[in-house]
Amino acid sequence: MTRLNELRLISRVAQMYHLEGRRQAEIAQHLRLSQATVSRMLKRAESEDIVRTSVTPPLAPTASLRARFARNMICRRRSSLSVRKIGTAPSWPVSERQRLISWR
Repeated sequence: MTRLNELRLISRVAQMYHLEGRRQAEIAQHLRLSQATVSRMLKRAESEDIVRTSVTPPLAPTASLRARFARNMICRRRSSLSVRKIGTAPSWPVSERQRLISWR
């Protein structure tokens, strides 16, 4: 069996186990392999980076509140910056503004 075909079979075994929720014995019977071979393929799937495991710890209530507070502060800062930019526009005398309007 070529390496590519071997990796495809390992990928299929990993998909059946992890995504479809099948048991190793069931996969072995379906693919006509031994249960030990299926087990070795699942371990190899991890070493070949076909299967990756990630652990996400639950957020503590305080961490969740902190994150929401930070998001709100960022939004407030952005809105206050835009108000400041509008408020700091140069103020021309009325005659200058009228001349600019008449050019348009």
